[in-house]
Amino acid sequence: MAPIRDRIFISYSHADRDCLELLLPFLQPLQRALNIVLWHDTVIEPGDRWREQIEQGLAQARVAILLVSASFFASDFIANVELPALLQAADKHDVTIVPVVLSASRLDREPALFQFQAVNSPDQPLDSLPDHAVHRILQEVANRCADLLQVPDTSPVFSDPERWYRNTPRDEFLAQVEHICRLRERDLVEVRTQRSAVPPMLKSQEADIVYVLLGSLAEEVRRDARLKLAPVVPPTNQWLTFIDQYDPKSPWSDQRVRLAANHAVNLPALNEAETLGYSVITGSIVPSKFDYALPCEP
Repeated sequence: MAPIRDRIFISYSHADRDCLELLLPFLQPLQRALNIVLWHDTVIEPGDRWREQIEQGLAQARVAILLVSASFFASDFIANVELPALLQAADKHDVTIVPVVLSASRLDREPALFQFQAVNSPDQPLDSLPDHAVHRILQEVANRCADLLQVPDTSPVFSDPERWYRNTPRDEFLAQVEHICRLRERDLVEVRTQRSAVPPMLKSQEADIVYVLLGSLAEEVRRDARLKLAPVVPPTNQWLTFIDQYDPKSPWSDQRVRLAANHAVNLPALNEAETLGYSVITGSIVPSKFDYALPCEP
């Protein structure tokens, strides 16, 4: 399966390290707001296989920011490794290339690269502009990256999932689903981290009502006589999904294995651990008490 492309890759010459340091503060807020991963070679740790790390960063890039200068074009590694990989991915529409012109260079004599619209004109490189204009351009770079890396609810995945499923090649379908799940999982991790402070907020009366308390947090609230724990109305559905069932090489692709695992799961124990026994166990994701529910044994 193709790697998930969900990162910003920054290609630059080490001679332009100061420009990289100037750009990073404009991109770093995206890491918090959109859980975006920034990749540049300064993240390589001592002892890492640097060539493998760079190749992996290229393979996972969704946006490539190129800090273009004479030194950029003078770099053999950029010319022989980074640019060919990025241009090939761009031809397949896997990567969006965003050039930023730092200084005078041969950009207009490189048709393979000059075809991509730069954030600033080659006639107005950053080294010729005042600080406030440079900052404005770097913010435009960050805004462009944010627009490219968000997963809008208007995408075919959400607006017409059946058509998207029918018309999307299998590998691309699986890659996009995994990408969306990864973004959602990052959101959940952030929510869980924030939720770890919920009981103290309730005890200090900073919050009056808190939703979606699970496991140990719910148990902590239930033990406190000053607080009340109640099931959510209307209810929400929770179910187990065997993600690897779509991999033909995985044993989970065999329906018999999934059914066996389904019978082996201790649902009452899971119910007690996650929702303190408040959930109603059913054999369908539609609660059995609903009039249109298909009657299924748990």
